[in-house]
Amino acid sequence: GIYHVNGVKFNGTKDGALYVNGVKFNGTKNGALYVNGVKFNGTKDGVLYVNGAKFNGTKNGKIYKNGVLLTGKHSDGKFYQNGVVLTGYNGNTYYVKGAAANGYMADNTKTKYLFKNGVKQAGRQKIDGTYYFFDFNTKQMVKHNYVQAQDGNWYMFGEDGKIVSDVYQWAGTYYYFDHNTFKKHTNSYDLARWGDWYMFGADGRILTDVVKWAGSYYYFDHNTYTKHTNSYDLSR
Repeated sequence: GIYHVNGVKFNGTKDGALYVNGVKFNGTKNGALYVNGVKFNGTKDGVLYVNGAKFNGTKNGKIYKNGVLLTGKHSDGKFYQNGVVLTGYNGNTYYVKGAAANGYMADNTKTKYLFKNGVKQAGRQKIDGTYYFFDFNTKQMVKHNYVQAQDGNWYMFGEDGKIVSDVYQWAGTYYYFDHNTFKKHTNSYDLARWGDWYMFGADGRILTDVVKWAGSYYYFDHNTYTKHTNSYDLSR
């Protein structure tokens, strides 16, 4: 029923309960939530209240903000998800112990990617003084393949993923890649790192047999690819 005092509907607090117009108050007053006249403690509509106020702080090892498990940056500078420090993805951003990932590392799927501010990188990327390539679709490191980078140029990346220079075997033949630009040489006569010279053709492939070069003709061995000198050779 309705509580009266001196014949008037009571407004005030009695026995720890707040009355409004003679009934125990349900609702928000002065920023506090009341249920049956008492400041509410518990969860209502997914929000945690303590003494009628939306809870801010740590409870059961989890952080709450305005009564809800925190997802986002906390005052400690770390990123939280569902109240705990996040190691994992929030959208496309990967976090490690609440910090956006940076560097080449495995994510929580155990697959390695290159991260910058938590975001997977793609294309040709510089790491530790050299270059690597990360697939534009999968974002995984490319190894032993010849690919087109974001600058429009093509580059060779080796078995360890590092960009290639000098002589390199690929697709059943040999190519030469510049030590400075890393681009493939064509129609060039180049010195390999082990001291031998080789001839590379218009498509970059190493040449054998008779080759026209610098206004004359030379012969390159079919097995060693090196130039013959003082020899009488049968052309193809």
